[in-house]
Amino acid sequence: MFRNLPVRSESPRAGEVILWWEARRILYNVVVGIVGFVSVTVLLALGPRFAGDQEPLFSPFLLFAGILLYGIGANLCYTFGWATELVLRKVSSRDTAGFASSAFKTGLTLSCVVTSLPVWFVLTLWLSNSR
Repeated sequence: MFRNLPVRSESPRAGEVILWWEARRILYNVVVGIVGFVSVTVLLALGPRFAGDQEPLFSPFLLFAGILLYGIGANLCYTFGWATELVLRKVSSRDTAGFASSAFKTGLTLSCVVTSLPVWFVLTLWLSNSR
């Protein structure tokens, strides 16, 4: 499925730049979604033990709203990738293919780190309660 992603031409037009990024959005969402699923699972499985069952963080409505808003925010940030590349193309005469590849990898990595924060939150609670 992801093997057929579009490659960059020598000097792509704006539409080709956007297509390159948008073709990778599915991969981005799948990877961040898996990390998010694991994070929420850990949060729900272990969080109430350390924070208490009445913690508003574990309310199904707040959790659903948070996941929805986070997904929208993450995709908005993803869009800044191709928007930034288009701006860079306007202000610089250099090829932006290297930027695109680096920005995609860095953005995906940072998104996964931020998405995994609930796991680190629960681990911190566990460590602070185990003393």
